Amino acid sequence: MKINNKSIDGNRKVLLNYIRENEPVSRTDVWNNTALSKPTVTRIVDELIKSDILLETGEAGTDNTTVGRKPILLKVNPKAFYCIGLDITRTLIKGSLLDINRNIIARKEESVRYIKEEKELLDNVKTVIEKLISQSGLDEDKILGIGIGVPCTVDYKTGILMDFNINKEPRQINLKEYLEEIFKLPVYIDNNANISVLGEYWYGYGKGYRNIIYIMCNQGVGSGIIVEENILRGKNSVAGEIGHQKIEQDGRLCTCGKKGCLEAYCGTEAIETEVEDELVRGTKSIITDYIGEDYDQITFELINKCASNNDKLCSNVLDKAEKTLGLGVSNIINILNPDMVILSGEFFRYRDNITDRIELYAKDQLFNLVGEDTLFVHRQDADIVDGVSAGTLVYKDIF
Repeated sequence: MKINNKSIDGNRKVLLNYIRENEPVSRTDVWNNTALSKPTVTRIVDELIKSDILLETGEAGTDNTTVGRKPILLKVNPKAFYCIGLDITRTLIKGSLLDINRNIIARKEESVRYIKEEKELLDNVKTVIEKLISQSGLDEDKILGIGIGVPCTVDYKTGILMDFNINKEPRQINLKEYLEEIFKLPVYIDNNANISVLGEYWYGYGKGYRNIIYIMCNQGVGSGIIVEENILRGKNSVAGEIGHQKIEQDGRLCTCGKKGCLEAYCGTEAIETEVEDELVRGTKSIITDYIGEDYDQITFELINKCASNNDKLCSNVLDKAEKTLGLGVSNIINILNPDMVILSGEFFRYRDNITDRIELYAKDQLFNLVGEDTLFVHRQDADIVDGVSAGTLVYKDIF
């Protein structure tokens, strides 16, 4: 049986997904907990064992109380499925080739910091994929597909990058068509925030929950949202732009060109700008001990360092940004009523107990009891493995 997204469908998909989520399980477990009949389960399991997709792992039970023959346990063979996951940022392509258990078989990086043409990006992506396949030593027939996360708006159906920034100029790039023509594999592309929330739902903090919001706060503020186990995309695939909710009428200018956006108050670049503006106004700060009058040296990390040394200006700016972000999060909770909010990004990297404070600020603004039981967790940047969440796009389609 050839392994690809065309042959694993219908009842096979139901059976494999149940085993993947609950393994090791017996045949009895499968027909008791799915809509599949006993003969169907028996037939498909035998077929998948012969195809080396399922493995028998021994007998169930460890005591002597079981009467009769003990059931044989099943699990998905991790060596039956492989995929490639790429995380493309503004400066770097980070890729992994991994099995169904997220074991990384190969890893590769390629810089895109100085590219000036679309062809350079396409060539670099192609090179990373080729090197991953070569380094792994795998037969390409065992690779199910390629999942890619990108820092821009994506037409999910066509795989077109709508506004990828090359040399400070937004471009439309048909990355999916280009790669499928070369590698003859299905290619799945989505925004990095959607990739992240999908990875959390399958493997991370969100496993077992149906409604999740993953918030990324770096230079920009965005989110990936899962509602009733599905990514919320919206009509034009741009749902989740929480950084552009308005939190002040005619407020600060945002990078999008509008005023009063959440991102203009909580993005790390906006915070750096606010500290610089205060220094220009004459506000005193120990940050000048590090930078003198060269305000281009102001960084979010340095602002946090000064705040930890009780600098009033830096502390006040960060405190205000935390409260504003809490307000923005409360707005989303009031609308979507999620099980869980996952916070990630540089904004949360330096200050102690920041997740607890954001939770407190957010819940203090909630309507009635709508989100009192919403869970808040912090995804450390160091926990994020390159390309793994992007690879989940492939497995999601297969299973």
